Amino acid sequence: MNNIIEKFLKDKLYFKIAYLITSLIFVTFFVQYKTISSLSSKIMIVWAGLLILSIFIRNKFKFKTKAPYIFLAFILLRVISVFVTGINKEALVEIFIDFTMFVAIFDVDIRKEIIEKSLDKFIIISAFLLSIPSIPSLYFYKYQIWKDIKGTHYGYLNAKCFIGIFGNENALGISAALGIIFTLYIMYKFKSKIIYIVGILNILLQAFIISKCNATNAILILLVFIWGVIFLYFRNIIFRGIYLLLSLLGASGIVYYLIHTDKLVEFLHGRYNLWVTALRVIKENLIFGVGQHNFLIEMNKHAIGELYGITGDGTHNLFLQITILSGILVLIAFLIMIAYFFITIIIKNDKLENNRMRIQNIMIISLLMGLFACNFFETNLLYIISFISITFWSLLGYIYNLLEY
Repeated sequence: MNNIIEKFLKDKLYFKIAYLITSLIFVTFFVQYKTISSLSSKIMIVWAGLLILSIFIRNKFKFKTKAPYIFLAFILLRVISVFVTGINKEALVEIFIDFTMFVAIFDVDIRKEIIEKSLDKFIIISAFLLSIPSIPSLYFYKYQIWKDIKGTHYGYLNAKCFIGIFGNENALGISAALGIIFTLYIMYKFKSKIIYIVGILNILLQAFIISKCNATNAILILLVFIWGVIFLYFRNIIFRGIYLLLSLLGASGIVYYLIHTDKLVEFLHGRYNLWVTALRVIKENLIFGVGQHNFLIEMNKHAIGELYGITGDGTHNLFLQITILSGILVLIAFLIMIAYFFITIIIKNDKLENNRMRIQNIMIISLLMGLFACNFFETNLLYIISFISITFWSLLGYIYNLLEY
């Protein structure tokens, strides 16, 4: 019995998969069945607490990489911000969630000998879990099923809104996009005729779902993934510099066009009101933010119009969300932390002589870029448990530790 408990505490793959399943429960119709959602949530909280405790007892604050210390510095700034803006239950829960993401999901003490095997298992299982919801969703679409479960609508809502078994179209689309990219990774790494056939069929299914659910964030992830693969594959510094410059000019051109043709509001939908309102609040609370307990009060106080979706996803921009809740210092710390990880893994991956391994890593790094870019329009990497944050921090932990050891 002790050996089983020790195995579960040392190999956090089980925890990551369990948390991924729990997060999918909360974004699909299963959330309406309170017994399932409540029980799974409580189990994961206890499990997370035991994992964090075991990590620090086992390591005695001595780790093999810089990652844990970078995380602790970020969390410390978060804690200072909470003390300044006022301690409350919501803020403490968010800090605990972020701490869980960094320590357990990122996996700061993963053993070198199990990294690659654990990574492959995580991708294979995640590919299955994130792809399988498209099958019942396809059934909903084919027969144009509209289903009400305890007052919440699912399925084919109308010609312009298809969400399948998920709570919204972006969750459905992002799940499908991750399914596509994970499938590509599996097809590349494990050369098999059966895997190739099943993989092609799954990619076609997920692509169909994305095309029907109108999930712009899913398309953004796929576009950034393709951009990242091209950028990382060619190691020539001059090529990368020109490629990056042209990409920035292209993005700037799009923004300029949207602003000067008065299409920015239409493009951003309800996010325009959220972002402008958030900037007004930030202007008055730049250093430490307003804290979670004052967030809705301040946003409604400075609102320039209807704030659609604010209760569920906040400002729909991770960087604005960090700044308005915790202040500009925490945002700077977060950006430095992310920049450190991306720069480290890109430089180390460029040095690999095994080209096959390098390409596998490129696919993972490019997916991480896509998920990060997605958070310009979502708030999924911090503060909450979602399948997006679990995927991001798990993959970042695997690839960083794989290249850093």
